[in-house]
Amino acid sequence: MRLLGIKSGITVADIGAGSGYYVVRLSPIVGPRGRIIAQDVVPKYLWGLRRRVRDLGLQNVIIGLGEPHDPRLPVDSIDVAILVHMYHEIAQPYALLYNLVPALKPGARVGIVDAFRPTSEHGTPPSLCCVVSLQP
Repeated sequence: MRLLGIKSGITVADIGAGSGYYVVRLSPIVGPRGRIIAQDVVPKYLWGLRRRVRDLGLQNVIIGLGEPHDPRLPVDSIDVAILVHMYHEIAQPYALLYNLVPALKPGARVGIVDAFRPTSEHGTPPSLCCVVSLQP
């Protein structure tokens, strides 16, 4: 998280937030002036996450339902996007990243964390990985 520059006051999108492992850890880091946008495509996960966020009293978390090819995030709203241990699950990774770009503020960062394994073993082989700079 340090490498991505996650700090107080910024907006972080957790794409594929699931049960909210990172959401609950990032919420106090970004603080009351920051935001965590927790996005997933599985409504069941989001129901559980809403309950968890409510029970923990996290006031800076916004939960949203995305689509497999589009995280459906507001334009120019994200300082950092994280995709942790879920990139291998994305059916249309190029479409998802393409649709993520408009949500990124100038200088935003995207962190993709996954295992170097075949997709059948819940990983992303190096041949499918890419490093992209969104800087002009």
